[in-house]
Amino acid sequence: MVQECENPAQSTNEYRTWAGDYLWVGTSKNKNIGVFAKNGNQIRALNWNIAELKLFLPFSINDKYNVLGVWTKRNDSGSRSYLDQFWKLLQTQDNDISKKNTLLLDDLNSNAIWDKKYSSCSHTDIINELKNRSVESLYHHQFNEIQGEETTPTFFMQCKEIDPIISIMRL
Repeated sequence: MVQECENPAQSTNEYRTWAGDYLWVGTSKNKNIGVFAKNGNQIRALNWNIAELKLFLPFSINDKYNVLGVWTKRNDSGSRSYLDQFWKLLQTQDNDISKKNTLLLDDLNSNAIWDKKYSSCSHTDIINELKNRSVESLYHHQFNEIQGEETTPTFFMQCKEIDPIISIMRL
């Protein structure tokens, strides 16, 4: 899953060839979310009721795993929080998210260190909602780290390591 990627259907032949079997959603041809199946894997879009939510891509891998690709960003409604759309998804899609073999692959553009800046929901609110559904960050579990106190960088921009305090949660 790649966030902030361009639509292969509107790009070069080389990119379309590389993309192979893919799914892509977005509001602009240049910067949205896509999933690219490689090495004989099959992906299939899932029909979740998320039409009013932006930049969520539910799909299955080999009909074995259900996956929700997420890239949170501010929406056009003037929302102050990157997490508002994800919060809304958690409130409306509990049945889909709670199914066995469901994974979240995400770029939440969020961290617990910014909790005070958001009024509608915070990063910690999101993490607690996910914990209530027995979902936790694989990154934080594997590295035994606390949300907001990451020591290993997970965010790179223009191939350069960014301060680990800006680390993005990966589920």
